[in-house]
Amino acid sequence: MDGVLYSKNGKKLIRYPALKIGPKFIVPEGVKKILPEAFYGQRYLQRVEMPDSLHSIGNGGFAGSPRLRQVILNEELRVLGEEAFRSTRIRRLTLPQGLRKAEIGSIPAKELVLPEGLGEVSVFDPDEEGGYILADKLIIENPALDLFALENEEGKDSIFFCKKIYAYEGSLPYRQIDQVKDAYIIDLYPLPGKKFEEAPQHIGPADTSWYSKDKKEFDIFTPAQLAGLSLLVEEEGIELFDVAIHLKDDLDMIQYPNFLPISDMEGSFDGEGHTIYNLHIYRPTENFVGLFRTMYWGTIKNLHVQGEITGGNYTGGIVGGWGVHCGAKIKNCSFEGKVKGYGYSGKLYGHKF
Repeated sequence: MDGVLYSKNGKKLIRYPALKIGPKFIVPEGVKKILPEAFYGQRYLQRVEMPDSLHSIGNGGFAGSPRLRQVILNEELRVLGEEAFRSTRIRRLTLPQGLRKAEIGSIPAKELVLPEGLGEVSVFDPDEEGGYILADKLIIENPALDLFALENEEGKDSIFFCKKIYAYEGSLPYRQIDQVKDAYIIDLYPLPGKKFEEAPQHIGPADTSWYSKDKKEFDIFTPAQLAGLSLLVEEEGIELFDVAIHLKDDLDMIQYPNFLPISDMEGSFDGEGHTIYNLHIYRPTENFVGLFRTMYWGTIKNLHVQGEITGGNYTGGIVGGWGVHCGAKIKNCSFEGKVKGYGYSGKLYGHKF
């Protein structure tokens, strides 16, 4: 179609000719994916508009298009691949609120706004020596975005090359930048409208007397025992690997105004058809939030939960991060109530990996 190569069903834009003449291109409605390097080396385009149907832009999608100045992204875009806009002339780019995963290091915009829904962020590092953000001004709307995760494994050449960073006071990125702003000569400013406080580790009675390191199977009968399970893992470092826990009664968690999520479930938790009522968790500056924070190898089954959960990236009613590809299982479980996350979120789980 006009020299542009699409898949047979029209859902993938495969290649836009490098020598196709014309300053503007509107991607047709129905296209869901722009494949890697689809516009690579295009010499004439200055403006591109995306359709509502588009979900992802592949690695290097528009890289090496030296005249490209303006890209209008759609609100339904979910994934922005590595080096998507490297070596272009884009100086202003609005990332849509629907965006969930993006590589932001190669975006040459002078001012970059990271929307609250953007939870999985990376900075491309071609030499494995530490990537960096090209923007002079970085505005962070997600209160749980972990900026320290953007450094390379050895912590070399931090990505904090921005001169001005804006974030909500008390948010995770605000606290992180506050620690390093002097070392990296960063001006840190609070965004207006919201202010966050770190959530307490635990509020309410907790019973840990039922636990014994010599046992592998346990029964839980009371809300305090469930709270004790959370404390055992969070504060005492007890690992729930190869441990079987059975819930023997319905639990009303009304006396816990901000329940501490249970970390790293790697054994089995059998609700035996019971319900956990009035589970309230409010931890918007934390990642991996739910009744259980993460589950990589374990099984959660026959459990029903009712309540209201608010967290950062990877927030779910039952579990924040579900390692489905590692063998973890969720069986016959349900959640009734509200779940709100600033990145990935869902009723049963926030994100599976």
